Parts: sequence; structure tokens; C-alpha cells
Amino acid sequence: MHGRVASERGSSEVLGAILVFAILVAAIGLFQTTVVPQQNERAEFDAYQGAVTDVVEANTQVVRTSGQGTEGSATIRTGVEYPARAVTINPPDPIGSVDLTASASASVVNARAIDPDEADYWDGSTRSIPTRRLRFRPSYNRFDAAPVQATGYLVYRLPERGSPIAATEQSLVRGTRVSLVGLRGEVSVGDDRVTLSTIPVSTSARTVRVTGNDSDGDGTPEPIRLEVPTDLGSATWNRLLAGQMGPDPTQNVESVSVSGGVATVSLNGSKTYTLQLSKVEVRERSDDAVVGPANPAYVVGLTGTETTTVNGTVGITVQVLDTFGNPVAGETVAFSDNASGSFSRGVVATDDRGRATVRYSNDRTGTAVVKAQCGGCVGTGGAASTNVTVHVTGGVDSVNRPPAVEIYDIDQTGNNADVFEVTASLTDPDGNLANVEFRLTDPDTADGSTPISNHGSNINGGSATVTDRLDTRDSTTTMDDNLDEYRITVIVTDADGTRDSDSVITSGKG
Repeated sequence: MHGRVASERGSSEVLGAILVFAILVAAIGLFQTTVVPQQNERAEFDAYQGAVTDVVEANTQVVRTSGQGTEGSATIRTGVEYPARAVTINPPDPIGSVDLTASASASVVNARAIDPDEADYWDGSTRSIPTRRLRFRPSYNRFDAAPVQATGYLVYRLPERGSPIAATEQSLVRGTRVSLVGLRGEVSVGDDRVTLSTIPVSTSARTVRVTGNDSDGDGTPEPIRLEVPTDLGSATWNRLLAGQMGPDPTQNVESVSVSGGVATVSLNGSKTYTLQLSKVEVRERSDDAVVGPANPAYVVGLTGTETTTVNGTVGITVQVLDTFGNPVAGETVAFSDNASGSFSRGVVATDDRGRATVRYSNDRTGTAVVKAQCGGCVGTGGAASTNVTVHVTGGVDSVNRPPAVEIYDIDQTGNNADVFEVTASLTDPDGNLANVEFRLTDPDTADGSTPISNHGSNINGGSATVTDRLDTRDSTTTMDDNLDEYRITVIVTDADGTRDSDSVITSGKG
């Protein structure tokens, strides 16, 4: 009897244990199929948010490198750290990838430089900048995440459905500052952590001041256009640039449109803009290949018109700039002149600021034109060279040589009376200009008569271009009775008291 009871009790305990085990297995299975995916999806979402932050930091490093010229580093975490499991299991770790998109061109169109030397290159022509976009491609088990791209002026997400979502503000246009960074490099990495280096190719150590080009010569500059490759639509671009469009004087964007994967931003061409262009290479940290510079493009003079004495010396400095308007080191510049002068060196390599300097002298008086030619510059026309004028004085032939004046432009303006904007070119072979006088007189009276309008100013150097305003309202006798004709006379005097004049008779309103 007792043995039977014991046997029945043992069977009940086994059945109970089996039931408990079955319940435990079912609970674990339910946890595996419901809770684990939810926790892992949350972990993937958190990892994605962190990866977006990493891409933003990589873009920040690109911008910092472009401005400071120093190498940067950023790590993008493409993988996920799932919660540790004691009984349940996690799926295989997902691994995303980081790469650079195919090369495309960003362009600046219709921008003319304010500086005449720079205008040889920035002449309104289309200037293109090859660029790529840094891209993070997520690959999670549960969470459907959009790729993230960085352009150097913006970071955004690209969901499969719906509009792209900006992760940062745009920095392409801020008031009258235009900042464009071109990316280059070869990156294609699939790993849970990708460490990148940002390496300067052409850094924005300087800027180019530009305005809209007046191609048809009607006095109204045309809009400057920025054309950048994009995945974003017009609506997104209009939201990004909303603060730059409007009636406020600081709002200079006239319109933005997208067509064929290119966003076109039109800027008010009558304004002057600071153009800041640069190039940065992005690559894996382990890649130690040498980074080459951008192509040298044009030369600008840093020395103005100079005056020296016979056999004296004067320094001449020029600067070689690349296609982004930034200095190029190690580029050769050849110096020559049209007056058989002497140079301290005929060929000079630019320093780390892109500058080449020589000393020039001549044993004869006169005006010499020194030419600096960049052998490797890709700019066409006069962009690859620049001229510096040197006046050499002090020889016997230079004593009391007369100055010369030429009136080459008269612009008649004004509504109620005759008003003339007169421009004259002044030169002196001795380099000692002293004074210029503009006179407006009645051509029917003697030359020595009291002028209707008379202005004088002091000048110096060997050459100058001077503009002055002659206004009939300076004299009450002609204020209401304007003449049919006027005589305009410009008189130049040098420091020796020698003078020259030029006179033109022009029509009035009568």
C-alpha cells in the first residue's frame, strides 16, 4: 500500500516538472518572438540615431578641415550592440556601410571677380568643382532606416517614402557669403565601425569677392547661379533657403529650383559676395596614400605700381591660386620684362602661401612692365600671368620730362542742368605727378575766363586714372540757362612744375 502511494507521488512530481518545463519553454519562446525583436528594434533605432550624429560630426570635420587646413577624423558606428541574452538569442549582428557617391559637378556660373587680376579667371564663365557625397547605408534586422548623406554644406536622410529630412541647417549661402566644399576620395567600407580621415586638398585660406557678370553690357549684372548635385526636391530646398529669400537687404537668394538632380540657386547679381571654395579628401584612416593638391589656375599681383631709381631695386610679389581661389605651394613662376632689366632670380617656386617674390632693377630710366608667368596654371587667356609696372627714375634722361594727360571718357548726367563725369588718364615718366585740375568753361569766351566749374586735387606716382564731376550748377549764371556747348579741360602738373593739358568741346543740353 505504501509502495503504491509512493509510486503515484513520484509520477505526479515528474508530470509537474514536465508541465513547468513546458511552461518555461513556452514563455521563453514567447519572449524570443515578441520581446527580443522589440528590444532589438529599439537598440537598432538608438544605433541609427547615433550613426546620424556620427555623419553630422564627419561633415563638421570636413568643414573644419576646409577652413583650417588641418587633418580631421571621425568614426561612424554602422553596427548595433544588442542587449546581452542569457537564454534567448540575438540574430547575427547587422553591418552597414560607408562610401562616397559617384563624382558629379557643382558649378558657380556668371560670377565676375572684383579684383582685375582675379577677373582674368573669374570672368563670368562657368567654374565647375567635381564633388562627391559621403553616404552611410544602414542595414538593420528590424528597423527600416534611411541612408544618410553629407555634402559639406548639409546632412540629410533619404527615406524610401516621403521627402528627404535635413539633419543640419544648410551653410551654402549665408547672406553674402557663399561656401562650397568639394569632396573627393575613394571610400567603400562595410564594418560595424568606420573611421575616416578628412585631409585638406585646397583650403579656404582666402576668399574671392565676386559680383554678377554684365555679359550684355547694359549696366545690369545678371544673377549669379550656384548649381549643386542634389537628392532633394524643390520644396525641401525652398525650406532650407527660406531665411535667405525675402525683401530684407541681407536676403539675397532670388529663387531655387531642382531639375535633373541639380539644384540651381540664383543670387542677386547686383550684390558683392564673398566666395569661399575648398576641396577635402575623405578616406579610411588606414589609407596612407599621399594627397595631391588642386590644380594651379591663375596668378594675381600683390605688388602695385612701383617706382625706383636707376640701379635701385624693388620687390615684386605675385601669388598663384588654384581653381578654388586658394594658394598653391611649390608652383614655378617665371619673371621677365620689356626693358632689359635684371632679376634676383628668373624662376621662383611659390612658398606655402602661394607667393613668389623677386627683386628687380634697371640701369635705365623709363617705365618697365614686369611679367610673372605661371607655367603650370590651367587658366586660359591672361589668367596664367600678371603684369606689374615699374617706373625707373633718377637718370639724366629723366630730368624734367613732362607729364601727359588724356581725356578718354565723358559721361553726361543730370536732369535740371548739364553735369559731366570726366575721366582722364595721367602719366609721368619721372614718376612724380603732383596735381590735376578739371575745368568746365564756355568755348565762346577766352580760355582765361572764370570757369563754370573748377576742381583740383593732389596726386602722386607715375600714373593715375582720375574721375571728377563738373556741374553747371556751380555757377549761378548758367544754372537756368544751360549752354549748347562746353569746353572741358584737364591740366596735369608734375613736381618739377612741368605741365600738360587736354581739352574737349562737348555738347550741352541748351
